[in-house]
Amino acid sequence: MFEDALIAWDDEDDPIGNVQHINQNGVSTEEFESILTSHRSQRGRSRSSGRQTAWGGLPDGREIIIVYDIESIDPLVIRPVTAYEP
Repeated sequence: MFEDALIAWDDEDDPIGNVQHINQNGVSTEEFESILTSHRSQRGRSRSSGRQTAWGGLPDGREIIIVYDIESIDPLVIRPVTAYEP
């Protein structure tokens, strides 16, 4: 479903960008994308923001939740918002 999506990552050096925010929470961009594209991930919506969410396990045993917006459908563009361990 999301395998062909374009991921709208901010510049790594942007101190208020999504890359820095996710890294501060101990999650890499690669880990975020692995949960986004995994067919095993559970999907839903954030109760607080209403944004799209997915959650699942990483190879190292950690469970993470990712939060993202769908910016467009054609082409499919996903903007990561945050990710964290519950």
